[in-house]
Amino acid sequence: MMQSFNCLLLNTDTLISIPIFNDSTGRFTMLDQQQKVHLDNFKVKLLRNDICRKKNVDNSNNMKLWKVNVKREDIKNKNVSTNEEIVKLIDGKEMKLGELFKEYFQDELNDQKFEMSNIHVIATTPDNSNLLTEGIYSVGNCVSHRLDESQVTIDYGMLVGEVKVGRKLGNEPVIAGSSLSPDDSVFKKDYNIKVFERKERVDNFLTLKMAETFRTKSPGTLVLISGDGDYFETLLEAINLNWKVEVWFWEWGILNSLRKKHEPSELCKHHLFPIRADKHGVYPIGTNGENKIKYKPLEPCFEFFVIGIGPILFKDKEVVE
Repeated sequence: MMQSFNCLLLNTDTLISIPIFNDSTGRFTMLDQQQKVHLDNFKVKLLRNDICRKKNVDNSNNMKLWKVNVKREDIKNKNVSTNEEIVKLIDGKEMKLGELFKEYFQDELNDQKFEMSNIHVIATTPDNSNLLTEGIYSVGNCVSHRLDESQVTIDYGMLVGEVKVGRKLGNEPVIAGSSLSPDDSVFKKDYNIKVFERKERVDNFLTLKMAETFRTKSPGTLVLISGDGDYFETLLEAINLNWKVEVWFWEWGILNSLRKKHEPSELCKHHLFPIRADKHGVYPIGTNGENKIKYKPLEPCFEFFVIGIGPILFKDKEVVE
């Protein structure tokens, strides 16, 4: 006898089966690595880790699981896309990592209220900042260690402080992201801060604020600290309105494009390519003034805004234990 629960990765079409078997030893599930786990030992954390392994989710620590019992069409029709909407619109309940799977599905496991075609679990994870994701690899290269998200975090307040050294601000900085720590020093500043659960909303907000700035302010320097080229058209519009544009990003991300591990963004192709790379940095090669965007690598100054957790990251420097 077998039951199959359905887990949906929110904002995707990905469904993951959670099979429950029954034999002479009792009810159990099989994890991705063919590990047999009885329901008396099947904690939510094991399920979360199994989902992350199956779907190559890197930021597993940020993944949340929600107990629901709804039709897939209801999720789509109600436009459920955030943790808050899971609770409000489809009566979702967050599953605690230390608790057992069976504690959340007692009725369903007893064949009550169980619809095999329903969604029973929703997995959510914030679209982690490309700035942080690329930064983990870049900083790892700088210190000759392979790092993960448990060892590195970015203090965005300190990053903005490093970028604005020696400059007079013409407008308050705008900070937007899908995962900002409440301990970040940015919250001690008088900045315009927005936190969204979906990257698309981050992009939309930043595009709106940039357009608002160069449409209502006298031309100056627009500084974008970003991990991708989603703002290409917006930056070109700023240049057309006589703004100077700087893009601060990780050299490793640009070199990664050069090695063809992923397609270069439009911003890279139009303004950062072709480029010259050496041990001192990455430089656009322009002709006849074509490169109107000034690129600034973050690697030379990462120690001013990257916080290492544990003793590995920065030898002979203070770290957060």
